Amino acid sequence: SVLFALVFALANSSFIGATRILAERWDDKPASEEKKAAKPDASGIKKVLEGVGGRAREWLDPWLPRKGEPMQLRQLVGLLFFLPVLVGIRAVADYLSSYCMGWVSERAVRDLRVDIMHKLHTLSLDYFTRASTGDVLTRVNSDSATLLRTLRLGAGDLIKEPLTVLTVFSWLCWVDWRLTISTLVLLPLCLYPL
Repeated sequence: SVLFALVFALANSSFIGATRILAERWDDKPASEEKKAAKPDASGIKKVLEGVGGRAREWLDPWLPRKGEPMQLRQLVGLLFFLPVLVGIRAVADYLSSYCMGWVSERAVRDLRVDIMHKLHTLSLDYFTRASTGDVLTRVNSDSATLLRTLRLGAGDLIKEPLTVLTVFSWLCWVDWRLTISTLVLLPLCLYPL
């Protein structure tokens, strides 16, 4: 579930890079020339990330059209399916994360119900004469069903959403950290009057 939640978060943040790649394809000057002119040398993790980004651009280059070049059938197919494939990856990762979380939640609640039944078997007869049947059934069925619903719906979001916020924020900082930081400062100030 955590692995698929990470894939979900990365797929969400990849839309920033995907729209950037598509926008760069319609510029007059290729992005690789602009980057070389602006930043001649990179170091450390930045160099690794630029290498991965460069390989991704090399792989996508024959599949996406470029301004001023005639569009081929392969490029038309790539343009039509580029963003839908990312949406598909995101949807599959979301489904698999939710499925795995539901599977684990079912097993955890089943084990909890078994433990409750073992505990009920060890209680004295005096307990059952004082406790109502409805109260005992509520503890076994209703409370564990509420816990199951909470685990299935809430626990997945507790993993997916923070990872998504972290990856989107990281990607935005990678693209333009000054704009990202200034937006984080100015947005709450703009929301206050609203």
